Amino acid sequence: MVDIYLSRPLSPARVEEVIRSIYWKELESVENAAPQTTLEIYKEEFEETANIERSNFSVFMKSKVLIGEPNKINQRVLLGILEESGIECEVADNGEDVLQELSKYYNNFNLVILNLNLPIIDGYVVARKIRENSQFRNLPILGMSGSHIPEEVEL
Repeated sequence: MVDIYLSRPLSPARVEEVIRSIYWKELESVENAAPQTTLEIYKEEFEETANIERSNFSVFMKSKVLIGEPNKINQRVLLGILEESGIECEVADNGEDVLQELSKYYNNFNLVILNLNLPIIDGYVVARKIRENSQFRNLPILGMSGSHIPEEVEL
């Protein structure tokens, strides 16, 4: 259901590491190429990156990310990291809004960052509904939660 998990607190290094890990294999061959609209999902772990700069995200420039996050501080952290790197972002405060944004813009998003504890419609339910829709079958979902309990994180 969820392709990869991002725990909080958020940091630029961790966000960059997790986004890159989704697309790692393809990024190895396109580091200096133009941004891609679709990339193969890759789920293996790799070493944490030490010093993160905007240029680390350059391969994702012009990508579109939908962020499902109710917490304004977390929204600002993610937007600060992603938008300053040239990544276009839309924010939804609850699960219902996430699904509305996806239906409104269809396949315009390259990634969904989803708080698993969203209000109105739970993040797990939202992820399940996204996966049930065939047009979003290959859309990567990055699940995010403050919980560190493995049983709460369903990958």
